[in-house]
Amino acid sequence: MHILPIDNGALVVITFYILKHLKGNLNYNRPIELLEDISCGNFGKFSIEAHVKNIDYANKPDKLKYSFEYIEADLKILQPKILIMPYTIYKHRRVQQLITKNANKCKILPIYQITPTTINRHIKKYPKKQLNEIGVLDKWHQEITGRITGKTKENFYSIYTYLDERIKKINCLI
Repeated sequence: MHILPIDNGALVVITFYILKHLKGNLNYNRPIELLEDISCGNFGKFSIEAHVKNIDYANKPDKLKYSFEYIEADLKILQPKILIMPYTIYKHRRVQQLITKNANKCKILPIYQITPTTINRHIKKYPKKQLNEIGVLDKWHQEITGRITGKTKENFYSIYTYLDERIKKINCLI
């Protein structure tokens, strides 16, 4: 998974949801079990300049290029079967070439960054899944921390419908 932040639990929840749909029945009862089977990275690891304010680098290929060696090494060593990454980064031609060259059998799932802004601006437009539709994930969902609280946490239930739509399109990206 080349997308962050992983620390609040939101990406663990969506990773489980995605894997469950792509791989079938999964027997993870706790997030720690899933974390032992996945790898996380940050595409912008070497692209972020030290600033007081967080500066978005995803739309800036000239900043992303500094991470290409790091990403190339990740892809060659890990040989992922599924790559979850920000759509804004994936849409760059050079990034697509890098992935194709180093992990050409990988299914790529470009998605929105999972931040309060994208949840409340874009994802909340999708119908919310009901508790009985997400099963064990409801318990995991309740444990999401950080800035995913209040109305944002409630809007997060829409992410499952959004992911359903993205998963259906995955075959178009291969």
